[in-house]
Amino acid sequence: MRVRAGDQTAFVYLLLEHQSSPDPLIAFRELKYMVRFLDTWSREHPTSTKLPVVIPLLLCHTPGGWSAPTRFEDLLDIDADTRALVLDFIPRFRVLIDDLTAEADENLRTRAMSELGRIVLWCLKTSRSPEELRSGIARWGDLFRSVQRAPNGIAAIARVWRYLLLVHDAPEDRILPALAAVLDQEQKDAMASIAEQLEEKGFKRGRGEGERAIVLRQLERRFGSLPPEALTRIKEASSAEIERWADRILTAATLAEVLE
Repeated sequence: MRVRAGDQTAFVYLLLEHQSSPDPLIAFRELKYMVRFLDTWSREHPTSTKLPVVIPLLLCHTPGGWSAPTRFEDLLDIDADTRALVLDFIPRFRVLIDDLTAEADENLRTRAMSELGRIVLWCLKTSRSPEELRSGIARWGDLFRSVQRAPNGIAAIARVWRYLLLVHDAPEDRILPALAAVLDQEQKDAMASIAEQLEEKGFKRGRGEGERAIVLRQLERRFGSLPPEALTRIKEASSAEIERWADRILTAATLAEVLE
């Protein structure tokens, strides 16, 4: 994302993190992303002797809040005295954390972003707490209805439902009625149709093969035909691995980086 910083152009790198626990090496991962971006930028601007600003921003909703180190220097295996001596010779930056678990619903509703964006953030925050999700949907009913009336709104909400059905642990019949209750009457038929499509395509929670198929299709679209060893790993992967790889597909530059 390009932003203005005075008279200059700055770049903000956004990593959407859906892991169930903090990654202790997130600062190192962000460093790799930053270097990859800057390398691409320098090759596209061969005459430039300056580099743009890249700010690593992490959006997360890990249970209990983010607890892993956010400064790169905190990852170095050295004592405090030695670190003080080498700080001038190593990369120094901090990953900016947007922790949704610490954000009140009222603050999410007033964020300066689209109505769909606010709904997505709230769903990310509550997705691992089915009861909170089910009980809170009514309070967000006005935004759900507004998004549904917008162009392509039905398709946008369908993506949100698909995510919820993939990650929550409660039976689908405890979530879908709550979603239906906040919609206008004429929109309920559309929701029921989408729910049937999700079921037919194996998107519901508990259908491990459906989740596996989604990741496989996304990987093939991103990286082309997959080697046999990658197909074997995906076939034998746990649900946690599948979920982690699904998160990485958007940001990883290579197949190996997704599956590492």
